[in-house]
This record gives sequence, structure tokens and C-alpha cells, in this order.
Amino acid sequence: MIYVPAFGKKVEEKIEDKIPLEKLQGKGERILLVEDEKEVCQLLARMLSDNGYRVITTPNAKEALSAFEKEEGKFDLIFSDVVLPDRSGLQLVKELLSRSSKLSVLLTSGYPEDKSQWSFIRQKGFSFPQKPCDLTNLLQLVRKAIRQTR
Repeated sequence: MIYVPAFGKKVEEKIEDKIPLEKLQGKGERILLVEDEKEVCQLLARMLSDNGYRVITTPNAKEALSAFEKEEGKFDLIFSDVVLPDRSGLQLVKELLSRSSKLSVLLTSGYPEDKSQWSFIRQKGFSFPQKPCDLTNLLQLVRKAIRQTR
């Protein structure tokens, strides 16, 4: 089992049904991963790319917006930390959704007490795995988020 390093221990959302990893693997879907902690970003990117996803990583909202423009918005999923150095992941998601309403979104955080934007997260129906998140649960949530907008 692989875990993403984190500060909190409570997993906010966990999908319990066990599904073989082969059924959760991607088929080249493109993910924009926005994570400012370098080691966490590398681990998440490797977990996703090793399982069939094409991942572009950025450490902050400014670079995420630049990558989004450069790639002409051709992403299947935006996977962002809620706490970023230059603005919140929620602000970033709102801006990206205003450019492309068909984006799938997955938000994450290692701070269990940071629930200031829960109403927005729930209203939009975004999945919210809290760090640490094991590989199977992560892949299930990615698959679920991508399917919701298709």
C-alpha cells in the first residue's frame, strides 16, 4: 500500500469497494496536478502516470493557469491541493471552470481543520480525499471524478 505524506490522519472520503487496480487504470486521460510540496507532487504524479494517466504538474495556481492555456484546456481532470502558495485551490478551480465547465475536479488537503470552503466543495459535488490517500482509493476517486463529467 502506498500513502501520500500528510499532516492529518483522518481520511475525509474513502471508497470502500475493492476493485482490482487493472480496472482503475487510466487510458491516457490528462490530469493537471497542482501541488506545491515537491515530494508529494512527485509521488502523486508517479502514482497516476504509472497507472495510465498523463500528468502535467505545477506547483502553484499561476503556473497551473499557464499550463492550462498552453495545453488549450485539454485536461480530463484538475487535481489540486486546496492550500497553494499564491491563491487557494478553490479559487483556481473556480477560474478554470469559468473557462471550461466540463472539467472534472478533485481537491485534496492535508489539513483536516481547513474546512472553510466545504459548502462550495459539496455544492459542486467534488471528491475530496484527504492526505494521506492510498493508491486504490486515489485511483477510484480519479476514475469517479472523470466519469462524472462524461
